[in-house]
Amino acid sequence: MLIIPGGGGQVSVDVDAQARAYAAAGLRPVIACIATITGMWKPSPATACPGAPAARAGHVAAGREVANVVDALRAKYPSLRSNPTGLVIVGDSYGGAAAIHAAQLTRYKHPVVTVNGTNTWRGATKPVVPAGDVDPAAPQMLARVEAPIAQVVGAEDEMVPPGVAANFARFAAEAGLPVPVLSIRGADHIDPINADPGSCAVRQVVTVITALASAQTPASRSAC
Repeated sequence: MLIIPGGGGQVSVDVDAQARAYAAAGLRPVIACIATITGMWKPSPATACPGAPAARAGHVAAGREVANVVDALRAKYPSLRSNPTGLVIVGDSYGGAAAIHAAQLTRYKHPVVTVNGTNTWRGATKPVVPAGDVDPAAPQMLARVEAPIAQVVGAEDEMVPPGVAANFARFAAEAGLPVPVLSIRGADHIDPINADPGSCAVRQVVTVITALASAQTPASRSAC
């Protein structure tokens, strides 16, 4: 599994904890160190990707960064080309939009899981996104999706409210794409990311990841 950090790409202690929790559950996590996006939060040097230049906002810049990482993994592990479910891409917060953008740009079939993702800014519920970027739920973008997508949301998330996932699922359904939503009761924006190994939130996210890795479609539901 490939973890796409939020906030434009900075690697933080939260993402490190997330990777450790997934590894404890038997998964093989890799963290993508991608460029941060100008116009969003600026990470401190301690949490920024070493040597990563700032990516220009707009035109799904972060999605291209993610696509480059996926290309590198496909080159290193050629079996991923014939077995796309061997790699699941997990995007946190704006990393969710970047992961969907990468799927749209490449038309790869690697499953995508977003965790409190900023997957659309169409509708009344609008998350903070880079100025000029392209909405993953725009009809012309949804028409390019060939990968299965699932969303995990914290029911108490105030930074990216659950309505964002609901909007994306609705727009995707209108485009003929079923996108299940798993809502974690009592969880905020960070809880599903920086959670202790074995916690309910981690178990639920792992369940979604393993379902997609087995070419199964997880059901929309609430948990925890």
